[in-house]
Amino acid sequence: KKKFLDPFNGIKDLEKKLIKHIDDKTFIEDSLRVYRAVGFASRFDFKIEEKTKELCKQIISSGELEYLPKERIFEELKKLFLKSSRPSVGFELIRQLGILKYFPELNALIGCIQDKEYHPEGDVWIHTMMCLDELVKIIKDENIEGEYRKLYLFYGILCHDLGKPFCTQEINGKITSHKHEVLGIEPSISFLSKLTNEKKFIEIVCTLVKNHLAPFQLYLAESSLKAIKRLSLKVNIEDLCLVCLADCLGRDIPDKDKCYAATTWLLEKAKELEIHNEP
Repeated sequence: KKKFLDPFNGIKDLEKKLIKHIDDKTFIEDSLRVYRAVGFASRFDFKIEEKTKELCKQIISSGELEYLPKERIFEELKKLFLKSSRPSVGFELIRQLGILKYFPELNALIGCIQDKEYHPEGDVWIHTMMCLDELVKIIKDENIEGEYRKLYLFYGILCHDLGKPFCTQEINGKITSHKHEVLGIEPSISFLSKLTNEKKFIEIVCTLVKNHLAPFQLYLAESSLKAIKRLSLKVNIEDLCLVCLADCLGRDIPDKDKCYAATTWLLEKAKELEIHNEP
């Protein structure tokens, strides 16, 4: 007969879907536990118990997170991305707990307004959260393999609109973010450098950020094969189409069928030329 030793009533907490620390003193000894709590909440759709939340906030406001090696933070976020069905749950907690003060590039998305016609869902932060969750579904539907690839796609979508806070303005009642894809490169590098030293990874993410509007631009202009060949020299077209699709689906628009039109068109043309995965 199996016997469970459960001195801290863990089974009860599991049933309640609750994440709870067991010792005030030892919990704050490793500030990475804040990211771990966020990751578990996101992956298992659990709530963080109030007292544990308070301790997390204490660790965050003390500035302790600054001393964590970036590799350890990257690992926790990697699990959050790859194992959550809705990564937005984790990032919402990151926002609520106050961790965004360490990532001003992401924090700037909150309250950055968008045109209601294209983005009825709200500000750039809400849109980005919706895109992350859409990307999970796309990766599953398309059977995308490889941790490294999935990760740069997630970071591509997380960073795709980081340029908007620098150029969003209202002109004649319309909100525009002209050139936000190019302006997104600098904040993307600044943000990613806090998480990894891997130049190649940062470079791949930046090419996705810089070109994320290209599938729609080429499709609407009915561009030539030459233009598609030029694009393939800058970015992996298949990856770009996945990010572009998540960007389009991650909003509250009524007609989502149009999202597939541009990416399907571009992918078919690129496949004909055998440049969908290489220049």
